[in-house]
Amino acid sequence: MNNISYFISDLHLKPAKNEFDQQNYFSFVELIKQKFFEENVLNIFILGDLFDFWWEYTYYIPKHFFELLLLLRELRLKGKQIYYFAGNHDFYLGNFFKDFIGMNVINDSLEIKLNDKTYYMTHGDGLAKSDTGYRILKKILRNKFNQKLFKIIHPDLSMKIALLLSKTSRQVNYKNFEKFDHTEYIEWAIDFLKSKDDIDNIIIGHTHKELIKPLGKDKIFINLGPWLFERKYYVLEEDRIYSFTYKKWRDDES
Repeated sequence: MNNISYFISDLHLKPAKNEFDQQNYFSFVELIKQKFFEENVLNIFILGDLFDFWWEYTYYIPKHFFELLLLLRELRLKGKQIYYFAGNHDFYLGNFFKDFIGMNVINDSLEIKLNDKTYYMTHGDGLAKSDTGYRILKKILRNKFNQKLFKIIHPDLSMKIALLLSKTSRQVNYKNFEKFDHTEYIEWAIDFLKSKDDIDNIIIGHTHKELIKPLGKDKIFINLGPWLFERKYYVLEEDRIYSFTYKKWRDDES
């Protein structure tokens, strides 16, 4: 039986106030129940933006995600390794996921060997040279002092503010969605691989655009694309060293 690793990114789960948000959340819960508990699953990589907003307070955990958090804990008790990357929507993860659920929390990037190949993984925010606005914002959001200030805000209010800003940002960004291409990300990947000879493949998320791009001999750049809207995820099996299998939950399980 082949060992399996799952890869998923940009789910943007949030408190369900409409049918779309409910389906987005519960379809991921269903995916976990149906696939992730299988005996041959070894690793689950969540490459950022699991939540549309996550800000960890000392005593407050959003009740809306109760079932999901229990499932993630159960996966760990079954011996599955879960790697949770901080994204630009869930950048302040605190210690809850590491200490109470047992996940591997990756605040920046990870180098890991899978099937005799070395992978470099990161969420992907701030990699494009033209994304100067977000590069500045990222430094502000991840500043320890600013994070302490934000904690003063009541969690109910902070959730409302963050979801409003997220909705506004998404509406603005999707105006240019059809014009997006991966040129800057591919250029970054080429330069990165030149400086890191020991890396075979790169995997990112963030852009909400799927891409699998060979870069030179036996090297691949992979953008996972989003779970949000498209329900995309990827599978890497032990005997598929160079190949990721694209899946779309419920629409295409072949």
